[in-house]
Amino acid sequence: AIELPAKEYKADELLKLVQGKGERKLRETLDKAEKYRLHYQAKEARQKELDELASRIEKSLTESK
Repeated sequence: AIELPAKEYKADELLKLVQGKGERKLRETLDKAEKYRLHYQAKEARQKELDELASRIEKSLTESK
């Protein structure tokens, strides 16, 4: 929902105001999505590193027997 100050608006004035608020909201949403995407990629990379480390440890344990 877009909140506007209480006032009588002309149609073009209202349209510009709503578009501006809508564009700002869209930018905020896209920024959040990008931050989430970057966070998810970092999380996946860390998990891959942990999986590789676990595999190397497991391999070294089986080789030392």
